[in-house]
Amino acid sequence: MKKKLPAVVVLCFAAAAAFQLLSYFGARALLAVLPERVPFDMTTVLDRMIPLSPPWILVYFGAYASWIAGLFLILTAGRARAVRVTFAYMLALAVCGICFVLLPCTLVRPEIEGRGFFPEAMRFLYQADSPTNLFPSIHVLASWFCFRGMTGCPKISRAVKTVFFVLFVLVSLSTLFVKQHVIADIPSAVFLGEACFLASRLVRPERILHRSRQPASFISSASEGKQTS
Repeated sequence: MKKKLPAVVVLCFAAAAAFQLLSYFGARALLAVLPERVPFDMTTVLDRMIPLSPPWILVYFGAYASWIAGLFLILTAGRARAVRVTFAYMLALAVCGICFVLLPCTLVRPEIEGRGFFPEAMRFLYQADSPTNLFPSIHVLASWFCFRGMTGCPKISRAVKTVFFVLFVLVSLSTLFVKQHVIADIPSAVFLGEACFLASRLVRPERILHRSRQPASFISSASEGKQTS
């Protein structure tokens, strides 16, 4: 008999995915109906020195699979951790959506030259994803959460945590080498993630789990009392 995933894991996974889609596409929908504004370009001299490297698109696209794997490991490591990390991630995504609307950013992408798998993959990326919703980077944010959500968890090995830290570094670099983001988008995502982790620790959303158990335990203790009387 196959073991079913706990309801809290399914709910947290669905909530995280829904908020990620909402923050990204919701911001674009709002920008489409709001009065047009000139977006900011945070490109610096250092950004211009970073060359376009199409092979990094493998890391950029591969990030999606790493997020699913990382989130699954975190959510199945404990109910309290699942709720706490999901709450922090949802909060961070909400702030991202606000930043995308209030501080729209853009960048100038290079021309893609040549033929082959990597140039065609780059053209697909540029056609599918316009240079908006940049600051802070959701790619970096999600990869940072996968790593940070595991820290302090004894159920996840140090080797796995190291792998996800390396993935965070690689994904961050990929956003620069495929010219989807600028340097400022990376530390801003990490800072936002840490601020939301702190907020989650202060709010302690996992307390809802204890409250949901109270009615059942009360009924159970009441019925036991009747049986003994």
